[in-house]
Amino acid sequence: MIRAVLLGLLALFALFISTPRNALTSYPWTPDFYSTTSEDTQQEELWNEFIVILTDENFEEFIQNATLPVFVNVTAHWCAPCRWLEEPYNEYAKKYSDKAIFAIVESDENIATKERLRIKAIPTVILFENGVETERAVSMSQTRQGQGECTDLIDRFLESH
Repeated sequence: MIRAVLLGLLALFALFISTPRNALTSYPWTPDFYSTTSEDTQQEELWNEFIVILTDENFEEFIQNATLPVFVNVTAHWCAPCRWLEEPYNEYAKKYSDKAIFAIVESDENIATKERLRIKAIPTVILFENGVETERAVSMSQTRQGQGECTDLIDRFLESH
């Protein structure tokens, strides 16, 4: 029994080692995440056109200088609920780019911003108005319907503006 478990773990380790590095670090907003089909190319262009990628280096300045309210989606590439939120978040960004700015912060790569924002769970969507956080929503659910907390925040804002 122990031998079978050890052989299984060894096989998983060998698979992990043989996986190309870009397959482990490819994110939905990076070009290498998508294949070259026309549908995927359209998705990639949508991220580039409507979603702002924020980092530790540009976060503070961007939020302070934004002329519209900013929704910040704090996410991670390995997080299933984060991935479920991508499509509706992307659609909001495309449809309401005249009312708000939609941005993403990759939490694993931007530790200082994650700590500054006191992120305890992801996905977290934060609304900034005039450079100040006014509201946040955290999706604690492990189901596809759990994206509701985050999308409800966006819906409430859009209905009132």
